[in-house]
Amino acid sequence: MDQIECIKQSKVPGVSLCKNSSQPNGSEPKGMLWLSAYHIIFSGESVQEQLIVYSSISRVVVRSFGDQGAMLAMELKTFKRIYFFIPVVSHAKNVLETIELLKCPHSMNWLPAYKPEDDKNLEGWNLFDMRREYERVGFVGEGARNDSWRVTGMNSEYRKCISYPKQLVVPSKVDDDVLEEVFKNRELGRIPVAVYRDSIKDAVLIRCGQPRGVGKGKTCYQDSQLLRNIQAACEGNSGFIFDTRSVGMASKYGGSEPTSRGQPYSSWKMMNIGIKTEKELQSCLDKLLDASMDRSLDSSAFLSKVESSGWLEQVRMCLFAAVAGAKQIREDGNPVVVHGTSGFDATSIITSLIQLLLDPYFRTTRGLLRVIEKEWLWMGHPFTSRHQQYFMKPMGVKAPIFLLFLDCVHQCVLQFPFCFEFDDTLLIDLHAASQNCEFGTLMFDTQLEREAQAKSKHFISFWPRVLSEEGKKKYTNPFYKPSCEMALSWLQLSFRPQIIALWDEVFCWQSPFKKHPSTFERQHMSHLKAREVEVHDELEKVLRDLNRLEKEKGLKMTSVNSSNSSSSSSSALCTEKVLSQPFTASTSTST
Repeated sequence: MDQIECIKQSKVPGVSLCKNSSQPNGSEPKGMLWLSAYHIIFSGESVQEQLIVYSSISRVVVRSFGDQGAMLAMELKTFKRIYFFIPVVSHAKNVLETIELLKCPHSMNWLPAYKPEDDKNLEGWNLFDMRREYERVGFVGEGARNDSWRVTGMNSEYRKCISYPKQLVVPSKVDDDVLEEVFKNRELGRIPVAVYRDSIKDAVLIRCGQPRGVGKGKTCYQDSQLLRNIQAACEGNSGFIFDTRSVGMASKYGGSEPTSRGQPYSSWKMMNIGIKTEKELQSCLDKLLDASMDRSLDSSAFLSKVESSGWLEQVRMCLFAAVAGAKQIREDGNPVVVHGTSGFDATSIITSLIQLLLDPYFRTTRGLLRVIEKEWLWMGHPFTSRHQQYFMKPMGVKAPIFLLFLDCVHQCVLQFPFCFEFDDTLLIDLHAASQNCEFGTLMFDTQLEREAQAKSKHFISFWPRVLSEEGKKKYTNPFYKPSCEMALSWLQLSFRPQIIALWDEVFCWQSPFKKHPSTFERQHMSHLKAREVEVHDELEKVLRDLNRLEKEKGLKMTSVNSSNSSSSSSSALCTEKVLSQPFTASTSTST
């Protein structure tokens, strides 16, 4: 059975695009609903053509109005809602059956990102290189500040850890024989590996899975030896271990390093963050969406339900951990180890945010893509399992881990709008790309799976679209000032509850066809920014012409420079006169 056979009816006439689930009153735009192999297309005379990808649909229901027709209500994975009123009930049922068959494809070649044997698919897959990133942050190569670290190829064929990359950074003094035992001791073979080295204090950021057998009173000597060598590579400083779980969860299920006096990890300090499990995070999101979509709530009841959902508290806990980790690295010079249970969910959030706070490069558009590539793709976050992108057995645990990270980045942009080259538009499109399966970048559970698809040229990458000229215009933050980075050692975020804001553009704006007010604001600011450059160029031209005319009349005039505070008063008066007039008007001078 292929996709075409799943389509019960290819076109449905007389369909109305409605604002809500109420019966239409006749003023709604009408048109034709087309069902193709990958998309639902609505086209009409008085409305712009709308295209909906099957894989972007989370849930669909049909509400019958008897002989008058039926309302088809679709909820997208990006939390938008679409309502189509279909005048014939049997037609609505055909559309419903088609969507149910195609919204969760049974094969990868049913996904919209699947475009076999297309040379353009190679673009973006090799945009970032792990070795170059290790050199950039000073672990190895010409940029290495010492020989304390090395790259091991023990996982070159993914035999030691299927969810880790091929190249791993470890202390130079630790031999592969020691690592062999550590692979056995850590959950899923995810040994402690370095992912970032601070350019000022030389401290490092480490990530891993939890140690095995610790709850039974057992410890691995080689594992504790590896952590001691990490401290030694950071000039013997103390170290912090951030367990993303709560104290209760860590005590119940074990897997935490014993750091009390006399224990193998006594030179380290433990901090439990308290981020909820995958199922609990999904429950928090469901409660938040229930509150945002309940139109019967008044302001007080709405705010109460948002607070009780627990989502904003999880955002706050992630920001707290990121600030604490960045402070330890940048101000105290201590290495920081981050792990949860498996080390590829909440761990990715914390390690990404720490680097975002410490390194200005990661606050650029290309830098954000690199940190996602490094901490989420290379380090094995299971996108397919967490987002249930296509039918698979067994199904993984659904959880909004990546969305929680994007929300945290959104909070960072809100607090430091001048320090980020990108704006919320990119974050929203990244969320959509991780859900809709239109690109292969944010799909699959491991880098091994992703590489196999890239080599076979089956899936296209999202990165070239972001970095294109069109993408730069769409995603660039008009407030971005690179000079602001010079005044900041690192971004010291506030994680107070009063500061954390609900991301209403994602969670509360339900219409996919109408732009959120923030979108209009960003577009207007981008236009003003472009106009500012044009105005500056026009002003410079006028001032050059003014200076030339006065020189031709034999007057000695100090050159006009906007950055020179000692300009002559006559030049300032001329400048004011130019600025006070429209630039299209002719400007004359008399002496």
